[in-house]
Amino acid sequence: MTRIEPIKSKRNIKELKYWLLRQSIRNETFFTLGVNTGLRVSDLLALKFYDLIEIKNKKIFIKRRIKIVEIKTKKVKELYINDTTFKSIKNYLKTIKHYNLDDPFFFSRNKVSGKLKPISRQRAYAILARAGEDIGIQQRVGTHSLRKTFAYCQYENGVSMAMLAELLNHSSELVTRKYLGLDQEEKDNAYKNCEI
Repeated sequence: MTRIEPIKSKRNIKELKYWLLRQSIRNETFFTLGVNTGLRVSDLLALKFYDLIEIKNKKIFIKRRIKIVEIKTKKVKELYINDTTFKSIKNYLKTIKHYNLDDPFFFSRNKVSGKLKPISRQRAYAILARAGEDIGIQQRVGTHSLRKTFAYCQYENGVSMAMLAELLNHSSELVTRKYLGLDQEEKDNAYKNCEI
């Protein structure tokens, strides 16, 4: 099985977002929320409207801070919705006519007994894989690419390994280092950057 790597190229990320937007604002929002929060695909697909919005005086407000219980770890995770993600959510909400607060945020067009159901994990993977292939990304792109891309972007922006482990709810910094596959890359850079 091929290891999933982060999408390191900002250009590829931009092209993916554009490709997904042309297909569906839902798909672009799914991607944007994933790469900007580092949520696992199971947690993304479990999101309900009430996780991301609130209604006050018949007005809809997008939450800037959300709190979920991770499905895998059962840990409470609190995260901030940045401006890019906020804008994507706002644009997505404009396209949705009817929903209940307990409906899945990323819902499928197929209803079961009249109720909205989340898109499946397989469908989410297929959407991202096709996008990656269509724009010519050489590596395999899938649902886990979102979380890895978030982690790599944080690392590139100088977030400490300790903080990154906490953001990803990893048990240790060593787990995070292995997750990112940084060891050989960092060793290579140490040799490249020290010319005496």
